[in-house]
Amino acid sequence: MSFETFITQYGHYAGAFLGITLSALGAALGQGYSFEGTSECLSRQDESATAAKQLQFAGLLVIESGPALGFILFFFGFLGGKHPISLPVALTEFTLGLSFGLSALVSGIAAGRAITAATHAVSRQPFISKKLSTFMLLMESFSEVSVIFSFILGLVIRTKISPELTMPCAIKLCAASLTLSLATIGAGIAQGILASTNISAVGLNQNAYTKIATFTFITMAFIETPIFFAFFIAMRLVYTPLTESLTWVQALGFFGATFASGLGSAGPAIAAAFLSGKAVTEIALDINQYESQRKTATVVLLLLETGAIYSLLISLIISSVLS
Repeated sequence: MSFETFITQYGHYAGAFLGITLSALGAALGQGYSFEGTSECLSRQDESATAAKQLQFAGLLVIESGPALGFILFFFGFLGGKHPISLPVALTEFTLGLSFGLSALVSGIAAGRAITAATHAVSRQPFISKKLSTFMLLMESFSEVSVIFSFILGLVIRTKISPELTMPCAIKLCAASLTLSLATIGAGIAQGILASTNISAVGLNQNAYTKIATFTFITMAFIETPIFFAFFIAMRLVYTPLTESLTWVQALGFFGATFASGLGSAGPAIAAAFLSGKAVTEIALDINQYESQRKTATVVLLLLETGAIYSLLISLIISSVLS
């Protein structure tokens, strides 16, 4: 059996398998992190046991959204494959499953890190458990944005899949799904770092909660922006019309936009998370440093964001040239 025949016969099923399995794996790892944090909290301070359990259960509800969306997107697609599966169709569905699964995997882990940090903070500051719960849920909600965007993009791409799908168009759809996936991986890593350090900082100094939360949401806005950029590029690729003379080899150029937008946004997002984590830790140790830390960090965040903007411009140029 040739590789082409193998992909044609099994790519459709492999895509559904990867989409559901990777999203479930992300939820499982996130749950494992949360149970670890809760166990450490219970062993550290009995008075915070109830608050820690409430944090855990609230956080787990958010984590479960990834597998639920994956089930909806791929289970019905798996059952709906009544038309003949060609190589372009199988390749598109395989890439779609892999892309969504990776996004949900990273998001689940990031959400689990937020729960772990929140339970640790509660063990130190049990009297602000409600504030920590709100803070944690907001952080988890930001991490779920990437999964929701991946789900929406997956639904849109599915409307473009048909037995008449050509190889150049399939490559374009694969590039679109990978564009958002790569961006969400970088953002997910950044969100996990941000949640772990910033929620832990609240546990060091409850009086700095308001200032840390404000600073965190400013940083999160910078981290989330590349995801919006990548979603825009992905949707542009999906709806970019192709000329009849475009060959599948030329269509590979769309992956230039994928790597420019996806990987180009990962570095600034992760750097922003490390920057914010260091700044809020210093604020927690000395709240009087807030203004100087905020002003310095904001300038650096603006400079980091230019990397994502440059990546967006390059992706737009590539997609325009190939359309």
